[in-house]
Amino acid sequence: MSGGSFGYAYIHVRSFGEALDDKMQDEPPEPEIAAALQAVSAQALKFAEVMRAVEWYYSADIGPETLLERLEKHKL
Repeated sequence: MSGGSFGYAYIHVRSFGEALDDKMQDEPPEPEIAAALQAVSAQALKFAEVMRAVEWYYSADIGPETLLERLEKHKL
């Protein structure tokens, strides 16, 4: 595992997105809420990738060009 400069904080955000998906499978919300929660999950998973890129940059695991590529790829 790379990173570490932010205590692997991105893992908690990714875990939240995954847990939310699981919770919606186990306990489906009302239809009017489901789309909103799916959007929250998707945003959490995307933001976790952004956070990981930043953490890896500050841990000297990736360089500036790679950081910018990953930030562009995962625009929120």
